[in-house]
Amino acid sequence: MATEIANRNGTFGQSAPVTSSVAKILHLLAEWAETRAERRRERQAIASLKGLSDYALKDIGVHRSEVSSIVHDTKRERKLRYEADSSTA
Repeated sequence: MATEIANRNGTFGQSAPVTSSVAKILHLLAEWAETRAERRRERQAIASLKGLSDYALKDIGVHRSEVSSIVHDTKRERKLRYEADSSTA
């Protein structure tokens, strides 16, 4: 009824309110899928780093206790934190 209207080419489409609702739902689903994929990548990165030996981690300048924070923090936040630590030492 009110949810379908005939287009000029004879096909049927959704009315504007229904289309915007569907678009919002699709947008939310896309955001959820991207968030889930990002969390999966983070878990994989943490597992990879934890799989390295202490010597390998030391070579790249990471202590084992920092693995999770390195994956979750942005590079800028970590850099600023270390610059602050080195200036006080």
